[in-house]
Amino acid sequence: MISGGGSEFNWLSLMSSYQPTYIVAPIKTEFEYVTKFSISRNGKNISEIDFLRFVGLEKQADSLIFDFKAQIDAFNNNNNLVFDRENYLNRKIMCIGVGTVMGVFSLLLLNEQDLEEAAIMPAGLSLISFTFGYLTKKEKYMVKAKMPTPELKSYLTNQQVKSISEAYNRKLYNQIKKQ
Repeated sequence: MISGGGSEFNWLSLMSSYQPTYIVAPIKTEFEYVTKFSISRNGKNISEIDFLRFVGLEKQADSLIFDFKAQIDAFNNNNNLVFDRENYLNRKIMCIGVGTVMGVFSLLLLNEQDLEEAAIMPAGLSLISFTFGYLTKKEKYMVKAKMPTPELKSYLTNQQVKSISEAYNRKLYNQIKKQ
């Protein structure tokens, strides 16, 4: 990725005619290198696991498979619960806020001589809302933890693959030489 700079608008030019309208902005350049690597056997690309099995490293190949299966099982059987603080606080704030507004409204109605009886309804709603706000339990706001989707990554570096393949080729050469 390459990004460049250029000119920026100079806000001081609005206040002073001595200031230029545009000024030179700093140029920023970023590079992102992407290298592609593949293992091939007889002209066909093979996976690291197939490569390890081909050169006789069965235990290492099985270990990679076992580790990835464990990641998948942990992802599928995620029973870790975390507290959903945002929804919990939204519920509490909403209930207590409505209770407060209705309580103030009922107090305003109580101060009016002809509307004293009408103050019962907002007072009741205020009490109900406060009750729901204080009875909101944290246990009801526990949700499953979000885990990242397991991703099968390359475990061997280019140098490791090169070293393993050279050792395997040397072993084959020595076996052929002995015959």
